[in-house]
Amino acid sequence: MRFVSLFLLTIFLNSCSPTLWVDKEPNIQLNKFKTYGWNEVKDNTGHTYYNKKAIDKTLQTAIDKSFSKKGYKVVPEEMADFFIDYHIYIEEDYYEETYCPTGFYGDSGYSPNLFPGPRCEVPERVRVFDSGTLVLDIIDKQTGQLVWRGNSFDVIDNPLSAPKILERRAKQIVNRFVRDARDISKEQKAQEN
Repeated sequence: MRFVSLFLLTIFLNSCSPTLWVDKEPNIQLNKFKTYGWNEVKDNTGHTYYNKKAIDKTLQTAIDKSFSKKGYKVVPEEMADFFIDYHIYIEEDYYEETYCPTGFYGDSGYSPNLFPGPRCEVPERVRVFDSGTLVLDIIDKQTGQLVWRGNSFDVIDNPLSAPKILERRAKQIVNRFVRDARDISKEQKAQEN
């Protein structure tokens, strides 16, 4: 029974939250970007329970590795085609669930007018968890314009797991950017033919 409850909770949390949203400027040629630099992250504040420096180091390493695997190269600022910046938002979130007491009489004791089985007249209870949102920005160096933004959300059930969760999300966002850049390249080739 406990396994089933955990399984249903996992399905519920996964079904309630899309994991990746993308906003992009139309008519921007993302495929022209080949080299990048880091926009300096000056904000060292973070959620009380989370080590911002550990998360920053993990994320920058994951993003660099993901871009490198896709053929992009990190270069000094003056040589970059685009800049990368990211923001992390970790905040308390909640969902409500109906609590149905178990037992033959729903833990209410015997009463002649009760039907056997669980009853769901107990007030709903609230489950609290941390939600972590990672926002990755792509900024055109020439214009200073934000041209692409990826947002990804995940449940963080333990502060120690935050770097790994955000690292996984960073890889997904980078893969989506690369896919969007390649899709634009395919569209341009089709228009030329």
